[in-house]
Amino acid sequence: MSDSSKPRLLSHYDTIEFATGLAISGDVLFVACRHYGVELVDVTDPVNPAHLSTVRVGEAQSVTARDGFLYAGVWASSEVVTVNFADSRNPQITSKVALDGYGDGVDVAGDFLYAATGHHSGETPRKKPGDPGFGKGHGLEIFDLTDPAQPKWLSRIKFPPLYEIGNDTWRVTVSNGHAFVTDTYNGLFVVDVRDPLSPKPAGSLQLPGKRKGMTHGFVAGLALLDDTILLAGGDSDLHVVGAPSIAKLTPMKSVAQPGPVDPAPRPPPEAWRVYEPGGQVYGVDFLESDLAVVACGSAGVHVVELWPEVRRVFRFPTNGFATDVAVFGDLVHVAESAGGFSVFRWMTERRELQRIGHLTHGKEAIRQVEVPGDGRLALLQSGASRFLIVDVADPSVPKLVFEEARHGLLYGDQLMRGLVDDRYSGVFWHVAGFHWYDLKSSPAPSFSGDIYPERLGPANGFVAFGDRVLATARGGYLLLDRAERRPVDQLGMVKVADLRRHLGTPYVSGSRLYAANRAEGIVTVIDISKPEAPRLIEEIQTEGNPSRVSVRRDSLVIPNGRGGLIVRPVE
Repeated sequence: MSDSSKPRLLSHYDTIEFATGLAISGDVLFVACRHYGVELVDVTDPVNPAHLSTVRVGEAQSVTARDGFLYAGVWASSEVVTVNFADSRNPQITSKVALDGYGDGVDVAGDFLYAATGHHSGETPRKKPGDPGFGKGHGLEIFDLTDPAQPKWLSRIKFPPLYEIGNDTWRVTVSNGHAFVTDTYNGLFVVDVRDPLSPKPAGSLQLPGKRKGMTHGFVAGLALLDDTILLAGGDSDLHVVGAPSIAKLTPMKSVAQPGPVDPAPRPPPEAWRVYEPGGQVYGVDFLESDLAVVACGSAGVHVVELWPEVRRVFRFPTNGFATDVAVFGDLVHVAESAGGFSVFRWMTERRELQRIGHLTHGKEAIRQVEVPGDGRLALLQSGASRFLIVDVADPSVPKLVFEEARHGLLYGDQLMRGLVDDRYSGVFWHVAGFHWYDLKSSPAPSFSGDIYPERLGPANGFVAFGDRVLATARGGYLLLDRAERRPVDQLGMVKVADLRRHLGTPYVSGSRLYAANRAEGIVTVIDISKPEAPRLIEEIQTEGNPSRVSVRRDSLVIPNGRGGLIVRPVE
C-alpha cells in the first residue's frame, strides 16, 4: 500500500461461495468458501486475480498456510484438514484430524497448530474441564507439526458451555507463547501455551450485551499490538483491552513460502466442448435461435453460439457479478448481484443486448431470477433471506409487487423453477422450509398459506413436475403437492440407487432428471420415466461448480463455475 492513510480497492474477486477466511503464501491466496471448500487464487497480479483450483475439504471456515501446507478448520465434520499445495493447480488432501467441536479458527506458530472449536461436541457432556465433551464443543486444541502433512494431537483446553444461534465464529491468534481465542458470546480467552502439552488459562473477559435479552455481546475478531488487544464487538463496536502483563503482542507470522503456479490447467475430457468467458459461469438460458445467454459472474452477460462451434457473439459488462439469467421471448432477465436486477432486449438484427429496465432493492444483492408462465412476473432472491416478486409486464419499468423474508437463509438456487397448475411457485428457506405462492391471486401475488416445513439442505432445489413439485434431497427426491405436510420419514423419500449425498439443483427434460451439486462438482443423471422407481444413469464429476443444467440439441449444457460452460453429448 503506497499510502496507508488512503487505501484503495485494486480488484473485487468473485469467489465460488461466501468467503469466510483468508490466508496467503507467496503468490497464492487461499479463500475458505464454506460448503465449497477452499479456493486457490493466483495473486501474482493483484489487480487481476485468477482462479487456480478448488480443494473440497468440507465446510471450510478459516485457513492458514505455511511451508507448502494449508490447514483448514472445518465446521460440521469437526476436523482440521491438511492440504499439500505444492502443485497449486492440483492440491492434495494429506490428512484429516478430529476435533472435539465444530472447527473454525486455525493458526500455526513454531512447530504447532492451534485450532479453535465451537458448539456441538460429539462426546457425552463431561464435568471435568479437560474432558472431551466439556464445554459442549468450545475450546482450543493443539497439534504437533513435526510432520506438517500429518498433525498429531497433543492437548486441549475447554471453555464454558454455550449455544447461541446466529453468531457462530471462533478464532485463534497465537503470540508470545499465548493463544488468544475469540468465542462469540463466551468472550475472549487467553491461554498460556508455552507448554503445549499442558495449556493453562491466563485470563478471559466478556463484552457488554446490547441486544434485548442478551447479558453479553459477542466477540467477532481481534488484533494484537504491543501490550494492547483490540476486540471487534459484533454488536458493540471496537473495544481496547490493556494486557501489560504479556509483553509484545505481535502475532507470529508464518514465513511465506511461494506455492508454484502452473500456468496450464488440466484439459477437459475430449468429448467436452468448453466456453471460458474469463469469469465464473453461474447460469445459462436460451433465445429462440438456440443462442445461449450466459451469466458469467465478473465477466458480465455473454451471448454465445454453441453450434456448430462455440463462439461468443456479444458481451455486456453488468453493474455487478452476473449470477443468474432467465429468458422470455427476446427479453433477458439478469440477476446482477450487488448491481441489482436488469431486463435486456435481444436486438436480433444488431446481434446485441440492450438494457431497457433496472431495479434495485436497497443494498441487497439480487442473486437468482426465475420468469415462469406468461413472463409477466420475475421471481428474485434478494440479500441473505428475502424473496421478491417483480412485475415486468412493462419491462422498462420493473415494479416490486411482493416481498417476504422467512427464518433462515437463501444459500443457493432456492427458487422453484416452473409453475404448478399454471399459477403456483415457491421458495425454500433452509430453516423455515418450502413456501408456496399464488402468482395469480388478486390484486397481487401472495403467499398461499401452504408450507412444507422440512429442512432439505440448501444445496438442493425444487422444480415443477406435472401437478406436483420434485424436491431433491440427500440420497433422492420427494414428490410434493401443496397439501403435503408429512415429515420425510412418513412421506417416504424416493431413493436413487445407494446415493447418500445431496443431489443438488434439479432440471427435468423428458424422462430424465439432471441434478447439479455445486459444492461437490457432480451432475447426476437419473431416469425418472417411473418416478417412484428411478434409475441412476451416470454421475459426471467436474473440476468446477455446476449450477442448474439445460438440455439442448441432444447436448447437456452445464454452467460450471470457474470450469466455464460445458457442452457435452447426452449419453
